[in-house]
Amino acid sequence: MKKNLLFIALVFILNSFAIAQSSSITVWPGTSGNIVTGLSSFNANEAIYLSSEVGSTNFLTAGTAINRIGFNLATVAAVTSFAGYNIYLKEVPASTTDMASGIYSTTGYTLVYSGTLVANAVGWNYVNLTTPFVRTVGSDNVQILLERTTAASGTGILWNASIGNANDALATTTHLTSRRFSGTSAPVSGTTNLVGSGFRPMVYFAHQIPNDAAYVGFSNFPTFSCHATTQSITTTITNRGTSTINIGDATLTLTVTTANTGTYTASNTTAIAPGATGTVTFTGINLNNAGTSNFSVSISLAGDTNTSDNNGTTSVITTPTISTFPSLEDVETTGLNSFKWVSTISGTRQLWGIRSTAYTNTDQTAALNAHSGTKFMLFDSYSGASSSGFSSKYFSDCFAIPATGCPYQVSFWMSHDNTTTLPELDSMYVSVSVDKGITWVRKNILNIGAGLQRHDATLTANAAPIWSKNIVDLSAYAGQTIQIGFEGVSKYGNAFGLDDITIEEGLPTNNVALETVVNTYTLTNNCEDLGWTYYNDASNKNVLAVEWGSNTASKAAATATLTYDATDYATTTGSGATAKGTFTMKRYWNIDVAGVQPTTPVNVRFFYNAAEKTATDAAAIAFQATNTGSILEPSSWFKTTSGSFVGDAAHVNSDLVLNAIPLTDANTGAATINGVLYAQFNGLTSFSGGTYASGVGPTTVLPVGIEFFRGSKSSFGNYLNWKVNAISSSILLLVLERSTDGINFKTVYDETATSTRCLQDFSYTDANPFAGKNYYRLKVIETNGSLRYSTIVVLLNNEKGFELINVTPNPSKGNAVLALTSAKAGKYIITVADIVGKIVATQTINVIAGYNSIDLLFQNINAGTYTITASNDDGERKTTRLVKY
Repeated sequence: MKKNLLFIALVFILNSFAIAQSSSITVWPGTSGNIVTGLSSFNANEAIYLSSEVGSTNFLTAGTAINRIGFNLATVAAVTSFAGYNIYLKEVPASTTDMASGIYSTTGYTLVYSGTLVANAVGWNYVNLTTPFVRTVGSDNVQILLERTTAASGTGILWNASIGNANDALATTTHLTSRRFSGTSAPVSGTTNLVGSGFRPMVYFAHQIPNDAAYVGFSNFPTFSCHATTQSITTTITNRGTSTINIGDATLTLTVTTANTGTYTASNTTAIAPGATGTVTFTGINLNNAGTSNFSVSISLAGDTNTSDNNGTTSVITTPTISTFPSLEDVETTGLNSFKWVSTISGTRQLWGIRSTAYTNTDQTAALNAHSGTKFMLFDSYSGASSSGFSSKYFSDCFAIPATGCPYQVSFWMSHDNTTTLPELDSMYVSVSVDKGITWVRKNILNIGAGLQRHDATLTANAAPIWSKNIVDLSAYAGQTIQIGFEGVSKYGNAFGLDDITIEEGLPTNNVALETVVNTYTLTNNCEDLGWTYYNDASNKNVLAVEWGSNTASKAAATATLTYDATDYATTTGSGATAKGTFTMKRYWNIDVAGVQPTTPVNVRFFYNAAEKTATDAAAIAFQATNTGSILEPSSWFKTTSGSFVGDAAHVNSDLVLNAIPLTDANTGAATINGVLYAQFNGLTSFSGGTYASGVGPTTVLPVGIEFFRGSKSSFGNYLNWKVNAISSSILLLVLERSTDGINFKTVYDETATSTRCLQDFSYTDANPFAGKNYYRLKVIETNGSLRYSTIVVLLNNEKGFELINVTPNPSKGNAVLALTSAKAGKYIITVADIVGKIVATQTINVIAGYNSIDLLFQNINAGTYTITASNDDGERKTTRLVKY
């Protein structure tokens, strides 16, 4: 069952004017063919209009006498001209409000017009009277008599009527304010009988002067949009006088106040005949400032003594232009952030509204809650009378999309449900306007198409609605100022929600499925985003990103390639327990910097398909399963120590990947960007190539594993300790290296260790650290020459101070880890603030003097860009940034 619930958030533009010595009587509207002209060959019609309807002070002098009458036509007939048409007027006492059936008479009437009535247009059709009519008593009512005495068919004609009079409470309980005759013979005064009726003609009484220009309204009026150049606005005026308004006779003055100011003048450029309308266009109007601008227009026409209809007022809203991104509309802020406007596209009402509580209805008893916060936009295609076919647009201020950088996108969350009693396909479309809201173009939604349906039959029947994230690519609008609209289309099914609309930079690809055509692809520098340089090929399906930092020379020299092979590379030897094999993923990357290696550590993002990594592991598992007693080795990401990587015998043998360094994927939460998964490798000090590997055998697919590598300060110096996992036959050389810049490392300690020794931890105290920052890393070298490095630990050799090393993963889907090194132990306060500075999380922690890994609890924080600030008891503050998605 539907119940009545209607959200209304329309914004109206009102144009207003008043005309002295005129009245339009249209109360309780209806239609009739038997008034004014009638449907038969001849007609007579009398009607009474109350003094209160005519205006008790109107038409009381010769200078204000009624000299123009209008009747309102609903349907034009085949015959549009009626000769032998007479109009009579007279005054009757205020007590005379009804007309009984009876014989009519022209006695007491004044014949004000005798001629032809032209009825050729829907709306008002006017007659200029040959004898003006002066009222003598303002409190008296006005009675009209209409005669059509020349035969002509009125078939098909329909006039708008005013039923009863203004004193009636409802149009269905009327006074008999009219009486009429339609027949095949001409009506005769004193002979023809008129039948009482409640239907009297809608009528317009006016005193018309020779020169009378009247304001009608504005056309080509600016919509709710932004402006960077001056605008042209057209005003419509009508000639209510009896003389033509010649070119340049009417001068209009437009005054603009409040948000924008200015005074503008313009004149009519064409002649305007009596009863006709014309336009006057103002140019050069400044509406660039955001806010409401009030308009006041006045008309100056020589000889126009009726100045009451010469003025009009209205207002226009100029929206802000947003150029700071990401821009979030979460519907939580009073007045809204960037999406503030609604318009009706079709139907008799618009259906968007703000919802601040959970939504349920008789059919959907499971609550729809906001995606985040407590508020969301609701498109209510459920409540009230049928809204099937109604559509409404919820749209934004202006966004100035940057011309450079990564392509932009709009992401948003929409609710879906499977309420079984409401299977109607209510839907939503995303559209963009580049011409200030005049025209809108629907855009495809990533991986979906043109639109989104509310009803989803794959969901659990009658369960609570779910939210889905969707993306629309805005790359086509780089360098343009646009508005974005969400067009809800009702099939009178169920309501749906819209929340957390974000305009932001995206990847240079919007393809979840990466390239699967066997080839090597040379990538080009596509865009910069939050410090990352994204590289892609012409298909936008091969993506690699580097956070270069200050390494501009390396960046300038870099050539990036991605290779996609037909299968994983596999090399195997032996069988049974002695079987060995190495398997590398079929997608791999290479970056050649032409010998210009970075001077500070860089980070790399390698975008790949999770199925490719799974297939590599599966190949090793399958080989191990067919060779009883063989050992499955730990898998790992890697890069070569120098030179490019290729999946071939020169780079891979059955024991391991040759000359390879293991890499740690900092994207532990399997974050994606635009649906594309990536591995993030932090702290690289040289470039080559690499991918992912799995293996089978008695050793490891890469050199030995480092279980942990830690650092802290002690009274004797910088204390380092670590643990290495080694196989039974391994003899390892463990090298502790130190650097002052994180790039150039020198040995400070080394030790040869057997697998038995590796069962215990190792430690070393650097008694003579450098002043300031000391970077430490562990290098592990196997007897076959393979090596791997630990993560870098940073320690401060200062009396006080601290450094924020990094946040991983970044972007983060859930929690993250903040690496912080402190010169001394103490209490730190960690705060997390959103893009507007609102603190959303605070942690107080105790740190050691040394390297600290701090868990940041981001699981319940909304998507967005956040500033992380660390401060200590010494008043020191440092910040870094994290993106939550």
